Amino acid sequence: MRRPRLGVRARLLLAVVAAVVLALAIGVTAFTLLLSHRLSASATSLARAQAQAAVSSLDVRGGRLSAHEAPDQGASPGQVWVFADKRQVEAPNASRVVAAAARALAGGPERTETVEEQTRLYALPVVDNGRRFGTVVTAVALDPYEDTERTAFVGALILAALLLAAVAVLSRWMLGRALEPVSRMTAAAAAWRASDLDRRFALGEPYDELTRLAATLDDRCRAPREVWHGPAVHGQAERQRETGALRRRDRRGGVHHWLAERVRLPGHRLRLFLDDLVEHFPKGVVGRSHC
Repeated sequence: MRRPRLGVRARLLLAVVAAVVLALAIGVTAFTLLLSHRLSASATSLARAQAQAAVSSLDVRGGRLSAHEAPDQGASPGQVWVFADKRQVEAPNASRVVAAAARALAGGPERTETVEEQTRLYALPVVDNGRRFGTVVTAVALDPYEDTERTAFVGALILAALLLAAVAVLSRWMLGRALEPVSRMTAAAAAWRASDLDRRFALGEPYDELTRLAATLDDRCRAPREVWHGPAVHGQAERQRETGALRRRDRRGGVHHWLAERVRLPGHRLRLFLDDLVEHFPKGVVGRSHC
């Protein structure tokens, strides 16, 4: 079954909507990726700030780490682990998976690690006078950042849908306005008769493709009426003259044939011959008085 073909307006509208959909998809994707990167960097910055606050609360006495205040209170709220070399000095309440990951970071370089896509760990070495005495590990929950990212993504989708609908409606209206002259020209041309040679589209001074098309069609229809009817009238007159000549030639031929038949008659029938001759020709050509 052959599918119906789309009109020019539908194809243009479809092309505009497809382009806008592609642009919005790229924009929403780029926005989501950028927001995700920024939120991840923000979580890492928060974990680093907590680790630096925890390190500033520590002191080295007698070659051992000691805290001015609990590292998980005051200036460094959140989950904080303090390790002296590999030995755990302070530890918050955390799941076994997170606690095991924090212990694995002890003694290593400054780095971050994400555990189960829910917690961001940050390890910061404790160094005094160039000597390392331990490691501080802080944890930041990623749930609030994921909620923010999810909310922003849904908001971006809603905004994109509204923008797409607005563009589709506006494009449909603009295309309808732009192609309205074509509809009027089509309706006018369909209503014209073959004898309406003086009709014109009359869209004014041409300034775009459609008005130039209308002006071109008007120029093609601007020929005088006699240009169209002259050959027909001339042909009709020629045909009438030729028909008259043929009739006269046929009549003369018929008369000649008639005379040829009559002249062979006996002389006593000459009177009848003349009577028939007078009756055959029109009045004024041959009269009975000639007999």
